[in-house]
Amino acid sequence: MSHPRYVGGAALLNDGRVLVAGGWYATTSSDPSHQTAEIYDPATDRWTAAAPMANARAEFGLVALPDGRVLAAGVSTPATRSRRAANCTTRRTGLWQLTGSLGVATVWPAMQALPDGRVLVAGGLDSAAAKVNAVCELYAPPPR
Repeated sequence: MSHPRYVGGAALLNDGRVLVAGGWYATTSSDPSHQTAEIYDPATDRWTAAAPMANARAEFGLVALPDGRVLAAGVSTPATRSRRAANCTTRRTGLWQLTGSLGVATVWPAMQALPDGRVLVAGGLDSAAAKVNAVCELYAPPPR
């Protein structure tokens, strides 16, 4: 990788490549979160730069959608401990755009794409209240 990543996100893309994004370059929350992203291609054993995320993120969920887009949700940064913002790549350009918000602010959620395009977002940490979320929600990214 071009940058070390701690508490970043990774998602297996539909074509077998892996998108790795965000995180900290050090192992401490005093390091600012980053927007950078890159793609690993196991067929060529090479990394290439990808479009940066719309928001800097660490401790978030990242999942590939059935239609080829990628969703990033939940976030933790030193300045804002948790947010509900969600970003999604566009299928045609791979650029990130804001797509709305989760119902519950969360850090480190488990995320799974469903066949109908919605995403199950489960658990995580509500760092503002310093407690584990016992919440699941279905997030429907806007149509492409």
